[in-house]
Amino acid sequence: NETVLAVLPQLVRSLFGLMEDIGNDEVVQALDNLIEKFGERMAPYALEIVQALVQHFLRLFSEQGDDDDDAALAAMGVMQAVATMMQAVHSKPEMYLSMEAPLLPLLQRTMQLDASDFLEDSLEVLSYLTFYSPQLSEQLFDLLPLLHDAVQAWAWEYSNNIIAPVDNLISRGTERFLSRDGYYVQLVVQMARHVLIAHADSMPDYEAYGAVKMLESLLYNCRGAIDAKLGDILGIALRRLQTSRPNSAMRTLLCNVVSGALFYNAQLTLELLMREDPAAVSNTLSTWMGHLSTSTKLRLQDYKVSILGIASLLELPISVAPAVISSNQILLVRGGAKLLTKLEEERRRQAEAAEQEDDDDGADAHEHDDDDDDELGDDDDGVDDKTDSIMRLLSARAGADFTGDFEDEEFDDENPASSALDPVDELVAFTNGVQCALQEAPQLLPLLGLAPPQEGLGAQLLPDETNQLNALLTAGVAKGKAAAAAAGIGRKVNKSADASQN
Repeated sequence: NETVLAVLPQLVRSLFGLMEDIGNDEVVQALDNLIEKFGERMAPYALEIVQALVQHFLRLFSEQGDDDDDAALAAMGVMQAVATMMQAVHSKPEMYLSMEAPLLPLLQRTMQLDASDFLEDSLEVLSYLTFYSPQLSEQLFDLLPLLHDAVQAWAWEYSNNIIAPVDNLISRGTERFLSRDGYYVQLVVQMARHVLIAHADSMPDYEAYGAVKMLESLLYNCRGAIDAKLGDILGIALRRLQTSRPNSAMRTLLCNVVSGALFYNAQLTLELLMREDPAAVSNTLSTWMGHLSTSTKLRLQDYKVSILGIASLLELPISVAPAVISSNQILLVRGGAKLLTKLEEERRRQAEAAEQEDDDDGADAHEHDDDDDDELGDDDDGVDDKTDSIMRLLSARAGADFTGDFEDEEFDDENPASSALDPVDELVAFTNGVQCALQEAPQLLPLLGLAPPQEGLGAQLLPDETNQLNALLTAGVAKGKAAAAAAGIGRKVNKSADASQN
């Protein structure tokens, strides 16, 4: 290792020269191996490497014939080397700013039909750029129309690859994404519609998960800013929901869109459903609650957004809530309490499993303490594992792990999603929702068993359910007070800091 590091600058420049002179794919593979092996130590050469690889790719692509498999394989190797370089510098985000400009021609070119073989690798590169770069440029947003056109024409099967960079643009560049009178919002909605509706019968459910996640990302990150598109988002989800299989991962994702719409704006969501069809409210909520109560495959994120949707319904004033809501508040409270209980059980189960896995890993490490560290292989620095974990992080940021081969039911919490919902505490939200409902309808107190029977109104919950609800509400009130106190302290600290600076 030290011997190679001592001559690394000369070695890299020699490979550049060979790439330019003979363009051999073995040269690219050698460069890829160097990047994998030395990772961050290649950072000083990252910009030059990316520039050389992009130029080599464009040259290979322009020169290849229709049946030139060798050139196509060589170009694929170049794309993989670019992705490896992007991974290697992920801890130095400032590097991505300088690499963006030379990468743009490659990204633009691979979003054309005749370069479709390279789109998946191109989207991986774009995922790195949009996730790690300190700022998202207008040029990155200009790729959205190209992605939209590709999906409309030929790339509808790539939604699971598209979701990571699209979600990054929405969540990390929300202000710019919402500009231009909702132009980018419209592009994303149209992509989701094309995948979920126009091609509903031409692909398996698991190839369309990414399109549903696009709708979720809009609802979570653009809360209060896309009212005009809420009807379109709901319409797409409900139309696909009609044909989704019971207890399937697709139905769970579509129900998350319903939950997200309620969290986004419960009153507007119900108004849109009523406007479409008065029976739609009852039918939609029945399907939604039915799935939540019977599904055995909900993830932490599914539980959370569902609870937030229920909390939003409970917060509605009786004056604006349709009868199906105001007459079923006990059902909503019971359902929310059960979901909260299941959520905590699942968190405990995962924590125990993670602890057991750590113990097993520790035992394995102890068994291999005496392994020969002098044997050098492709995975010595854990590069492959590191690349895998980073790509899983990129897709998990969008709400699910779409990085491997999977079937419809392989939809779990191995890589929990990160989203705009993270700062929202579901227990506090549910508690606030129940308190709002009790203020609007005090008769709910005895009906929930939270007060003695009054005027013939007795508890409609079982004693265990009442005890469970009471414990949840007590914990929720305490958690809410603690959060409010912490926020108050934070504000005081900030004010003191401002005063000292002045």
